[in-house]
Amino acid sequence: MAELQSLATAGDEIAARVASIGERISTEIEKRKASSGGRTRASKYASVCSEAQRLARDRAPPSGQWPSRAQAVRAIVDDVKTFAENVGTRLTDTQAPETIDGWLKAMPEADTLFARKHPPSTGKHPPSTG
Repeated sequence: MAELQSLATAGDEIAARVASIGERISTEIEKRKASSGGRTRASKYASVCSEAQRLARDRAPPSGQWPSRAQAVRAIVDDVKTFAENVGTRLTDTQAPETIDGWLKAMPEADTLFARKHPPSTGKHPPSTG
């Protein structure tokens, strides 16, 4: 990369163009490597996410609704961590609850599976009575 930059500053117009193209190619390669890493990481955790969501559904109270998403996370976190280790991934003790909470929040049926702490707001201010 340093060679391309020195070529751009020391060379003629063609050398500067070649250096510019080389820098753009290098940047694009770095972006693609990073993107590929993100996709690999996401696919690595896809089965763990699916298992967490399955456990939340299967272990829901008889009413069919958890009192809160946090309670569901607490109920399944150890089993999700064990599953992750069995498939060759790892969730740390500090990372696991937050990660699982995000997975449960993303479930299509999250609004019905987990009770809301507060009812949806109807606006910033209550209606006027006078």
